[in-house]
Amino acid sequence: MMRLDADYAKLKAATEDPNGSSEDKQAATTKLEAREKHLFPSYHSIALAFADLHDRSGRMKAKANCEPCDWENSRRAIYWSLRRKLSEVRIMKKLAIANPTLTYPERKSLMEELVPPELSSDSAVAGFIEKSGDLVESFVQSVRDAFCSDSILSWA
Repeated sequence: MMRLDADYAKLKAATEDPNGSSEDKQAATTKLEAREKHLFPSYHSIALAFADLHDRSGRMKAKANCEPCDWENSRRAIYWSLRRKLSEVRIMKKLAIANPTLTYPERKSLMEELVPPELSSDSAVAGFIEKSGDLVESFVQSVRDAFCSDSILSWA
């Protein structure tokens, strides 16, 4: 409040003034409390509006590219989203070990090449990654082979 309201800032400074008398401090404190009570409804409504802008599913969809889900399926959605993300992180770590020169966006694009584009839901992608362990390992091995061959060619 001190930053936005000059009267409040003056009263706050008067209450904290080391040179002021105790009577002046007491008077400033009572005026400060009255000013806080006067400003509280405005600040409260602004805070609610600000929080409301951040917590709506439409806003989240616009900013974070996430799909809202209904309450009944929220745990299921979080479960599959987390399971997909953990599977993707495991593959990204394997790709980083296979080729340490790859940047994160490059590893992400390689990951997207691995997963068929027709799989869009979190459960489908997580299921695909978990069921096709051999395919993932051969893909990582091909990335490792390409890195090794590029390294050998760079030595020549």
